[in-house]
Order: sequence, then C-alpha cells, then structure tokens
Amino acid sequence: MDREILQSCSLCWGWAAEECEKSSVQVNKKVQSVQAGGNVTFSCQSATKEDVIQVTWQKETDGTEDNIATYSVMNGQKIAKDYVSHVSFAHSELRASAISLHGVTLQDEGCYKCIFNTFPSGAVTDICLNTQTLFSANIFSLSGTQFGSDGLLTAVCSATGKPTPNITLTEAWRRHHVQNTNRTVTAASRLTFSANHLHALFCLLKHPQGRKMKALHLEKGREGRLQLCRDG
Repeated sequence: MDREILQSCSLCWGWAAEECEKSSVQVNKKVQSVQAGGNVTFSCQSATKEDVIQVTWQKETDGTEDNIATYSVMNGQKIAKDYVSHVSFAHSELRASAISLHGVTLQDEGCYKCIFNTFPSGAVTDICLNTQTLFSANIFSLSGTQFGSDGLLTAVCSATGKPTPNITLTEAWRRHHVQNTNRTVTAASRLTFSANHLHALFCLLKHPQGRKMKALHLEKGREGRLQLCRDG
C-alpha cells in the first residue's frame, strides 16, 4: 500500500480516530453476535467527499492487526491466504464494502476494522464480533460411597459454552466455573446429600442459545438399592 496513505491512516487511528469514525464511516452494526458455525456479514459505507483509493478490512485480536481483505479499482478483490477459505466479499465498491464470514468459530471473535484509505486523510471504524456456542448441557453425574440407605451421594450438573452458561441444581450448595483454553467456560453445580432423603433434583440451564431443564429421580428398587432415573 502507498506509504503516504498508510501514514495518513495512522494519523486517523491516533488523535483523530474518533472524529473520523463518527463523520466519515457508517456501519450496519457496531457489535454483532453469531452462533458458532453460523455466518455473519459486516458492512460499512464511506461518507467522506474525499477520493477513496482502497478499502481494507482488518481483524484486531489481543492488540495484533491482521489484514483480511482489500479492494481497489487497480487490484480488484484480494483476500489474505489465512482467510480465503471462510471469508468472501458480499459487496465491493470504493465507497461501500461488505465481507461475510462463513462457518464462524470461536477463533473468529474480535474487532474488525473497515478502513477507507483516502487522500489526503483516512477513515477507520471498528465492528466487534461476539461468538456464542454451547458445547454440552445438562450433564448429570452421580457418585457415592455406596448405593445403600446410609451412603452419601453427590449429584453434579454442568454445561460448557460461551458466554458462561447459567447452571442451577436444586438445593445446590456449591457452584464453580472453569475457564477453558478455547475461551469457553464450564459451569457446574454440585449437591451432596444422604441416600436416606430421596427426592427429585432439577437442573436448569440458561444460555443465549437456549433454556433447558432436566430432572433426575432417585428411587429404591426391590432390594432397597437406589435406582437412577433420568428424564429428558
């Protein structure tokens, strides 16, 4: 890219970034959410009267900026090698641009910059993407010292997803969260009780991707041993 254009864009990103964003670039949504595996489209439009030389899309993750795609009259549509498999142009003009992400994963989360490289100044704006996923939900596990009438039993209900699932087990006295390396969180609710007190337990899950409830029933069998019955 032309050095003079890059310098002017850097100036815009610095002290004048906020002014450029408000006056020169229009976006469809500043923050978008999408379920993992789905598709999402980002679009922006230049409102400046200056000549647009090139439109550049970048992704910012942890302070690092990666070029995703560019469009110019001279070079046409260009998509970076690391993104060519799941990024495409939905619209490409010098004053209006849109890209689509296909099969979104958690790694696609971050802020995307739509940059109109103009002369003599520049314009840039951010569009942030939040991904949502639910890998597992309402998993009941049961353990105990024995399945007799005097044993202690522990019931656990857990779910893994992003954002953090809200998981509740009836009468639960202990809850904990575990941050996973793939940016998801495993939430678990745990209850320890005496086998002498048989009652139904209910696990309730709340998440942007859905709301579910599962029941776990404990009953005594013919020989007085506990039987585990799961509903739904």
